[in-house]
Amino acid sequence: MIRFCGRFTIQSNSWMQPGETAARISGDQFVCLLLDADEERIEALFSAIRNITEENLILHFSAGVYVIKDYDENINLMVDKASVAAQTIKGVLNQHVVYYSKKFDDMTAHNEELKRDLKLAIKNDEFVAFYQPKVDINSGKLVGAEALIRWRTRDNKLIAPGDFIPLSEKTGLVTDLDI
Repeated sequence: MIRFCGRFTIQSNSWMQPGETAARISGDQFVCLLLDADEERIEALFSAIRNITEENLILHFSAGVYVIKDYDENINLMVDKASVAAQTIKGVLNQHVVYYSKKFDDMTAHNEELKRDLKLAIKNDEFVAFYQPKVDINSGKLVGAEALIRWRTRDNKLIAPGDFIPLSEKTGLVTDLDI
């Protein structure tokens, strides 16, 4: 049996086969190890969850599915891959399930490379402030400025803030960007 939010219970034997397992990892994160995870079955499982109707209940969920290709792979890595996929759709309306694919490996490799470059750029003092004037629309007078951070690489390329700010916030490096 799987318990959701302390008061809703779904009998796991109603949708799981012998040899399959479901467990709570932490908080609102669960993992299901299924023998057969074809798209039709996954859609049926999540359709059952979407159709839970209870007064005053609004159910939002996102699920990442990782299909095991290498059975020697570490179980923690498998769960991490499913989590990475799920995070990409968290909060996206009407999209509940995403399958882990090579694009996530590429995205992870790119983020790791960017994180390494970001740490090096902080060490090498490659961040500069640009000041955008604030003008009173009625008088046309300058009333201040907004400081905007930019990453100017050693070869003088500017990296857009949208490419490094979210990663710096996610990794905690944003505090090191203070100019």
